[in-house]
Amino acid sequence: MNAEAPAGVERVIADLAARLSGAPPRSILYLTRNDLAPALALAAAFPDAVITRWSKADFQGQRALGVLKKLRRGHYDLFVLQDRRGLMAQLVDLYRLAAIGVRARRRFLVACDLDRGRLKGEWRIEEVRPVAALPG
Repeated sequence: MNAEAPAGVERVIADLAARLSGAPPRSILYLTRNDLAPALALAAAFPDAVITRWSKADFQGQRALGVLKKLRRGHYDLFVLQDRRGLMAQLVDLYRLAAIGVRARRRFLVACDLDRGRLKGEWRIEEVRPVAALPG
């Protein structure tokens, strides 16, 4: 966790990239409530990657099974689910389950508060490992 003066979202993505080893991801699924700034920073950090960006609007009106089916359609090198810190804390178990459902080699939850691409306060990055993420 990092607590520094407000900086661009690029710092969060640089922290995420530092956690990856091996070849850079070729395909990324980025899921967010409504903030696409980290997806732009992902594109800058991994210029050769194909990035699929989904926001809450892409899932409106769908039931849980429909959301899961949509998440499982593709195969990705990297899955990133980003939300505000307060909501991430409230919904972390649901987000972990969503991350487990995605077909991806690596899965991360990113909790950070952003205002027009500017970072506000701390951020947290958690890698989700499918077996360890199961509730209970």
